[in-house]
Amino acid sequence: MLEMTDSNCTSAVNWTDDLTVLNNLTAGPRDGPASKEIVVVLSFLWFFIVSVGVTGNFMVIYVVLSNYQMRSSATNLFITNLAIADLLIMLLGVPDIVMFMLNQGWLLDEVLCKLQRGLLVTSLTASILTLLAVCVERYVAIVHPIQAHIVCSRSRVCVAIGVIWTLACAFGVPILLYNQVVGPNPYVKFCRGVYPSLLLKSIFKYAEFGFLFLVPMIAQLVLYTIIGKRLFLNSATLHHKPVSTRDGSEKPNTHVAVKARRGVVKMLIACVIVYFICYSPIQVLLFYNTFASVPFHFTWSFRVFVISMGYINSAVNPILYSIFSQKFRRRLKALVCCLRLLNPRKSTCRPRDQSSRRTSRTSRYSLKTLHTSAEAPVLVTGNV
Repeated sequence: MLEMTDSNCTSAVNWTDDLTVLNNLTAGPRDGPASKEIVVVLSFLWFFIVSVGVTGNFMVIYVVLSNYQMRSSATNLFITNLAIADLLIMLLGVPDIVMFMLNQGWLLDEVLCKLQRGLLVTSLTASILTLLAVCVERYVAIVHPIQAHIVCSRSRVCVAIGVIWTLACAFGVPILLYNQVVGPNPYVKFCRGVYPSLLLKSIFKYAEFGFLFLVPMIAQLVLYTIIGKRLFLNSATLHHKPVSTRDGSEKPNTHVAVKARRGVVKMLIACVIVYFICYSPIQVLLFYNTFASVPFHFTWSFRVFVISMGYINSAVNPILYSIFSQKFRRRLKALVCCLRLLNPRKSTCRPRDQSSRRTSRTSRYSLKTLHTSAEAPVLVTGNV
């Protein structure tokens, strides 16, 4: 662990036993000097990642909420909730980036220490729980399509989102209670968790690692394996299995619908893989350092790596939607055309045919309506 001492301290202070990612990132000063060139490059890199993430997640939220048909999709509601959580993560992490680069410890007061870190942990929790929820929703829609219109109704999805944020707030409460601004001397302060006992800290760490990392990872691995087997190995059976529609009736499955379902599952699996790749290093090492007799030393380079991975995770989801979803790419293009048409002098959006011209005129105020079933994500082509 990083041991920080000064001449006025009688014992070393452990700065890496915090339970949240960014608590550790700004826990102490850099281990070694960094050149001004490196600081400038990192600043521009993080600014670019934050800009892409904020813009992308905001566009996801707008594209879905601005269209009634898209809001009717259970998967799209969860994707919007994920975008909101990622957007909050990007915005709430900006103070940490600034203070980390300044290398002067925590520069704000204790109230902001509690609020910023508490909201950040809440958003991180909501993000992973949303990934788990959308995995369960896809499992029901694909493996049990007859029950999908009941289990995955819009009202139930809204209730599930409310439960997600309630649980997320519960995980943020310990941060609000126990985070303090402390330091080895009056001139350098840090925002970190100060728990009344090691037992309480260990319980919270076990809960965080288990319920927010290990259990979701195993659950999604199992469910997506079942979904993948149904979509990619049992395609003949799936083609003959009916699809539940919005009103509870059934219709025959089609090749287009099966292909669309495969596309959205690939997209969601990619989001999950990126999440666990980005957060596995810090989660595993924080868990290891909590109980190891010889803990891992958090170097400055490792902290930079963790910051970058965390922000990449929150910024990459809109990019994945664009890669895997033709419909989402079209919506984004329509939104860009809409913004350009608001300023005719700078507009270069010219439809190629009469159909696209009508679409562009309509998209000034709303996106084109897309017919889809209630459980079908409209970010992909066809009913899913």
